[in-house]
Amino acid sequence: MRFFNRRLQMKHGRWIILAIVYAAVSGCANTVEPTQTPIPQSPTPTTTLQVSRTFLAPPVLIELYSEPAIFGTAANGLPTLVLYSDGQMILGYAGGSQIRKAVLTTKEVCELLRGIEQDGFFDFADSEYVATKVEQHSITHITVKSWRQRSFSGVELERAIFFKGSDGKAPPALERTYNRLKNYLPKNTEPYLPERIALYIAQFDRDDTQPWDKSLLPLKELLQKKARVAYDEPVALEGKEASAIFNFMKNKWDGFFQQDGLTYRVEIVPLLPLRNPAYYYRPNAYAFNEEPKTEMDCTNN
Repeated sequence: MRFFNRRLQMKHGRWIILAIVYAAVSGCANTVEPTQTPIPQSPTPTTTLQVSRTFLAPPVLIELYSEPAIFGTAANGLPTLVLYSDGQMILGYAGGSQIRKAVLTTKEVCELLRGIEQDGFFDFADSEYVATKVEQHSITHITVKSWRQRSFSGVELERAIFFKGSDGKAPPALERTYNRLKNYLPKNTEPYLPERIALYIAQFDRDDTQPWDKSLLPLKELLQKKARVAYDEPVALEGKEASAIFNFMKNKWDGFFQQDGLTYRVEIVPLLPLRNPAYYYRPNAYAFNEEPKTEMDCTNN
């Protein structure tokens, strides 16, 4: 009997232990873990790569010049637009035949250079331009020297742009840059009075002449100066002598004048600042001095 009771107690003890274990396991299974609110993450900042537009600027940043098919007078060698790194801009034919000048701020200079870059001037291929076929042709030169540089010369560029029916074809990027420079007119322009001029002189037999101003250098003396330079080179005049003759010519650039019974043909062309003396008559990509260079920053302008 004792043995039976002992076995019965052991049997009940096992059941009690199993019940306790089951209750513990069930309690663990029904326990809900508290949810944690995720910590919001700050968005990863996007880094915008800023292109550096710092460069060593030559004296002349931009030049637009159209070389006519028939030159006519020496004044046709004057560029349409020249922009210097100090902000000075000279416009060859703004407001008629009168040369005008203006001074641009650094911001205005940088905006013009960035506009040319956005036009795509540095990116089109030369082969994209197709010149109009004519016997006597003009050539338009565009030179830009900034953080990117390019010089382009197009035969009959204006015809290709403005006469769409012609056999010439200008890429849109070139057309945009040409129109931007051709039509650029800064605020507060004023007449430009050159400090230097190139003067061509020769004796002529002609009846329709006008008298030479007696306050100016005598024509005979100017002819003697011409005899001391090469045949195809002009006389270079500076300072008051240059300004006085320039004013007297009244932007007509050439004419026939009489003095002391002799007749002379006189032509003048302004020599713009830093103009290379080796190129009096026709500007080109090498017409202006390349030195001195100054650091210029258009990154944030």
